[in-house]
Amino acid sequence: MNIEEKDILDSLAKHYRDIYYIHFADSNRSWPGQGHIDFKKIVAFLKDCNYNKTISAECQYYPDAGITASHWLSAVKELYKENEC
Repeated sequence: MNIEEKDILDSLAKHYRDIYYIHFADSNRSWPGQGHIDFKKIVAFLKDCNYNKTISAECQYYPDAGITASHWLSAVKELYKENEC
């Protein structure tokens, strides 16, 4: 969506009922917070829509899969924590 959509939130709003899983990777294929995608707005939108389906990692392994997974999970947990009501 980062490359092909003019506005990620607009596309999500139009199609969120048809979304059953989402890959979270930043614009540089790293974990959220390492590129320029505004995941805070995306997570806020998903929470507002009561999205309770799958969010998965789609990141490059740097320096390895375990470290990347740990950073990804920490980043996503922090995003959700920041958007608690």
